[in-house]
Amino acid sequence: MVAKDKVSFRGTFLVYVVPILEFPVLALMTVLYFTGQLGEDGHYALLLVFAAVIFATWLVFNLRLELRLDQYHLSYRFPPFINRTRKFKREDIVSLQIKRDGGLLDEQKDKWRALWTKDKTFRFLTDHILVVHLPEQKLVFSINEVEAFQKMIVEFEEEKLSANESNPI
Repeated sequence: MVAKDKVSFRGTFLVYVVPILEFPVLALMTVLYFTGQLGEDGHYALLLVFAAVIFATWLVFNLRLELRLDQYHLSYRFPPFINRTRKFKREDIVSLQIKRDGGLLDEQKDKWRALWTKDKTFRFLTDHILVVHLPEQKLVFSINEVEAFQKMIVEFEEEKLSANESNPI
C-alpha cells in the first residue's frame, strides 16, 4: 500500500489575498514613478517592487509539498526549494504520528523551535500534520489524506512490533 499526498496553497484564501495586497502597492509605485515623485532613480525602486510582487505571487501559486509513504521508505519534495526527492528508509524512522493541527496560534513554541534546531517543518493550511521522528531530527508535514497515512502508520507499527517479538534482545 502507498499513501501519497500533495499539499499547496492553491484553493486557499492566500491565492486571493496576496495579489489583492500587492497590486495596489504596485499601482501606487507606478503612479509615483510617472508623476516624478520617486526621483531620478525611481525606476530602480519600481523595478524592485515589480519583481517582488511577481516573485511573491509566483511563490504562492507554485509552492507545494509532495509526500509519499510506502512499506520501504518515506519521501518528500518541496518544490521550488527542494526539487530532488528526499528519502528516509523505514528502518531509520523512529516513529510516525498524526496530530490535529491547532492553527497558527497553537503550538507556537514548536513552530519557532524549528528555526534553531535540526527540525524541519513543512506547514500549509491543513487540519492534520504528520510528525516523523528520526534519530537526529523531527520532520513535520501538513497532510490532507489522513486515512491513507493512518493505515500506513498502523502497518508500520505492526511491522515494528512483529520485528521486536521475533528478535528479542
